[in-house]
Amino acid sequence: MKRSFHVYSKAVWPSPGWVLLFVLPYVLLALGLRILNYNFPGVPMSDLPEIGSARTWAISAAAVWYAMYRLVRFHPICSFRYESWLKTTPWLADKPLPLGPVLPVWQDAVVLGVLAAFAKWQAHVDPVMPVLAFGVTYLIGMNVLLALTRTWSSCWALGFLWPVFLIPGASQWLKIGMGAALLAVVWHGHRKSLRTFPWRKENPSSHRPPIIIYGDLIFQSGIRLERPQNVRTPTSVGWPYSCLSPKYIPASVSRLNSLLGSLLAGWWTYCIIRASDAPPIADLILFFTIIGAFVRFAGYCSGLVPAVNIGGRIALGRLILPGFDRVFLTPLASIGLAILGGMWIHHAGQHYAPVCAAVVSVVCFALLSGGPSVRKWVLTGDHRSCRSILQQTRQQPLTQV
Repeated sequence: MKRSFHVYSKAVWPSPGWVLLFVLPYVLLALGLRILNYNFPGVPMSDLPEIGSARTWAISAAAVWYAMYRLVRFHPICSFRYESWLKTTPWLADKPLPLGPVLPVWQDAVVLGVLAAFAKWQAHVDPVMPVLAFGVTYLIGMNVLLALTRTWSSCWALGFLWPVFLIPGASQWLKIGMGAALLAVVWHGHRKSLRTFPWRKENPSSHRPPIIIYGDLIFQSGIRLERPQNVRTPTSVGWPYSCLSPKYIPASVSRLNSLLGSLLAGWWTYCIIRASDAPPIADLILFFTIIGAFVRFAGYCSGLVPAVNIGGRIALGRLILPGFDRVFLTPLASIGLAILGGMWIHHAGQHYAPVCAAVVSVVCFALLSGGPSVRKWVLTGDHRSCRSILQQTRQQPLTQV
């Protein structure tokens, strides 16, 4: 069966108004240079390095804008009206998107070819710059869109591929192979994300969003509460009382995601150290570990205090309360691992880069996956709340659950 050739030129190519917006400043720059060359014929203004840099930045900015235009204009996740309308149509993932393609088509090659030719023969700058600017911006934007559509497998793969370009001494063929791998992952991830459409299951314009997330910190977002159907006002009584509801959905970080995130942090650390030729960063690792431990402790204990204060512990002769003090174990263990890792780094010699990466991965995994979980801590921890129900924010009035 012969398949028709889809022409997207009217949708993909930018409108004349947008083209004029980028052409006009460059024309004014060229006109100003001609006036200066006419008034000062002995000074070659066009050969100044500042003028060449300005031309390079102008043409690269046009390529960056075009890449952003291609993604924002044609991806349904970037427009709620487009996505809502697409839900009402019989569109399927194996069909072209109605308003135009997100993946590159031949019209994009025409636009980039015009920019490259303009850069070489008129601006006298490297014609590869606009193509490179478009490619990097497009791939980064697609990475963000894959995350917004929850295509996590492709996001993890892209996260491990990106830092390869930072490694010094990498062969040109390796970089070309990594670029091809990035394109393959983006293409596969985009097709996979379209098969999971719609990404927003509920209409945000309705009076009943599907889930309310409580808590101001990331650790407190592990408790989610469903809203009753006929209630338009928030049903929250605030953290930590909301977790006592019989209807909640725990959304903690899984062990697999903790492991992948830790390995990704270590891999980026290794590539950045190799690229910048930085010295051992044991002190920096310990500094960020202390910050991460404090953030974790603050997220767990926001609004919660021990059931017995310091005076009561002394009076009872129990300085340690295992039911509450277990919340300190993971932060303290992470700081201890960072200290031991720093000693290992100082004795690693010239091989400190992989050792730093290993220490970062271990510390991150301890902070992300160490117990207790938010759900277990809030429901079974030996603590009491230091907040009153009457002290909740006005934006969260009390309603009957």
